Amino acid sequence: MNITLVGGACIFLFVVLLVHSRLRLYALVTMPLFMILLMYFNYFGSYERMDLLLEVNVLLFFSFCLFLSGYSIGRHLRPRRIEHFYINLSNRVLTNDRVFISRRCVNAYFAVTVIYCIFNLWLNTQLYGSLENALIRFYGKAQADDFPSIFSTMQGFLNKALMAFVFVFRFYFNKYHQKSYMFYFTVLLLVLIAVPGGSRGAAVAPMVLLVVADFFSFTLLKGVSIRRRLKEYIFIVGFSFFLILSLSMIRNIDFDEINDVYRAVSELNMREAGESYSEGEGDLILEDVQRCYLEFGNHVPFLSPFYTLETLVLAPIPRVLKPDKKVSFGYVLNEVKSGGSSLDPERLIYHGAVGWAAGLAGEGWANGGLFGVVFYALLFGFYSGLCANMYYRLLHHGTPLSLLFALLFFQMSYNFIRGDLLAGYAQGIYPLLIVTLLSCFIRHIRKYRIRLRRFGKA
Repeated sequence: MNITLVGGACIFLFVVLLVHSRLRLYALVTMPLFMILLMYFNYFGSYERMDLLLEVNVLLFFSFCLFLSGYSIGRHLRPRRIEHFYINLSNRVLTNDRVFISRRCVNAYFAVTVIYCIFNLWLNTQLYGSLENALIRFYGKAQADDFPSIFSTMQGFLNKALMAFVFVFRFYFNKYHQKSYMFYFTVLLLVLIAVPGGSRGAAVAPMVLLVVADFFSFTLLKGVSIRRRLKEYIFIVGFSFFLILSLSMIRNIDFDEINDVYRAVSELNMREAGESYSEGEGDLILEDVQRCYLEFGNHVPFLSPFYTLETLVLAPIPRVLKPDKKVSFGYVLNEVKSGGSSLDPERLIYHGAVGWAAGLAGEGWANGGLFGVVFYALLFGFYSGLCANMYYRLLHHGTPLSLLFALLFFQMSYNFIRGDLLAGYAQGIYPLLIVTLLSCFIRHIRKYRIRLRRFGKA
C-alpha cells in the first residue's frame, strides 16, 4: 500500500485529534473533522495498483489544505440568524424527549417503516418489472426508463428520515436506560429492505447508526456503559462483515430467480469475497481524479469555472420545467470516460448512465483548472465548517428536535467529499429542508390550535 500526501496528513491529524480527545476513541466519531479526515483517507489516502502522478498527488494535497482552511473559517463564524431560527424551532416542536421511549412512539415508527418497505417494494417492482426482480436486482438488472424519477427521489428522502430516527431513538433509549425489541426489529427491517439494492453502505448503515448513537451517548451522557453492549457489537460487526462480503460477490450479477441468489450466498468463499471487495474499491476514485487531470484541458475542454455551482443552484428546479438544465458532473465524467465530450443533457442522461465521482480536486480541476480547485475547495470547506458549527451549537441544546437537526448538519459536513458534489450536497441539504419545513408546519398547526382554544374560552 502506498500512502498519498493527503493520507499522511490525515494520519497526523488523526493522532492530534486522538490526543485532543484524551485517547477516547469513541469520542472521535462525534467530531465532524474526524469524519472528514476519515472520508479523505478512505477515498484519497492510499493506492496499490495505479501509478499516481506526482502532480496529481500534490494537487490533491493542495485541495485538501484549502478545504481545511475554508473549514476553519466556517467553523469559527457564528451564524446567529440560522442558529436562532433552529434553536427557536427546537424549543417549540417535540420538546418532550421521553416520547421516544414510549411504546406508542416506537410502534408508530415501526408502522411508518413498514409503509416505507411496502412503498420501496412497489416502486422497485415497477422499475424492474416484477417483485422477484426487485428482490434480486443487486445493480445487475436494467431499470425501466419511462417511470417518473420523483418516486425514487421520495424513496431516498424517506430512507434518510427513517435512518436519522434510528439515531434519535437509540440515543434516548441510552439516556433513560431502556430497551425495545420492536425497535430492534424495525432496524432489521431497514437493513433487509436495503439489501436488494446492492449497496453495501446502505445495507449496514442502520446498524452503524446504532453504534454511532452509542458513541454519542458515551460522550455526552453520564452513566452509560459501553461494556453492556459488547455482545451486541460483536453481532453487528459479524453480520455487517457478512453482508459486505456477500454483496461484493453477488452485486452486478443478473440473477434469474431467488434460488440463484441463495446458491451464490451459500457457496460464498470469504477469501474470494475479500478480494472482490478490494478490487471493487481499490484505486477507483483516485484513478478518476487522475483522469480528470489528464483529460480536461488536454483532450476535452475545461468546463465553465462555475459549472458545478450552477448545478447546485438550479438543482431544486425539476428538469421538466427546465429541460436544458445542466447535469451533475458525475454524468459529464461518464461521458469523458466513454470517449465523448458532449454536455447535452439528453445525451448525458440515458438508461444505464453512471454518475462517477472524483472528489473536490478532480471535479474542481474539470471546472476551469487550478481556479476551480481553489474555488470549490474553499467553498465546500466553508460550507462544511458552517455545518460543523451548527452541529456543535445544536447538539448541546437538549431537545429531541435540536438533536435531529444536529445530526443532519453533522452529515452535511462530510457526505459530499467523495463526490460528485451535487449528489453529496443534495443528499445532505434536502433532508434538512424537509425536516425544517415539516417542523415549521407542525409549529403553525399548534399555534392555530392554541388560538382556537383561547377563542373558545372567550
